[in-house]
Amino acid sequence: MGGIWLFLAAGWVVVAIGDPSPWRWAFAAAWAVVGVGSLVSAVLLRRRQRDSG
Repeated sequence: MGGIWLFLAAGWVVVAIGDPSPWRWAFAAAWAVVGVGSLVSAVLLRRRQRDSG
């Protein structure tokens, strides 16, 4: 899921470059934060599972 959010954020960045309105940059930033958060959470969960098992 994190990869999908980052892909969508990259799409919003491309759109924002063509039409630089502030809300487009806000969407891109928000989706990037969600994407990075999802990936970090998944990596930490994977490490915990590997260490405990």
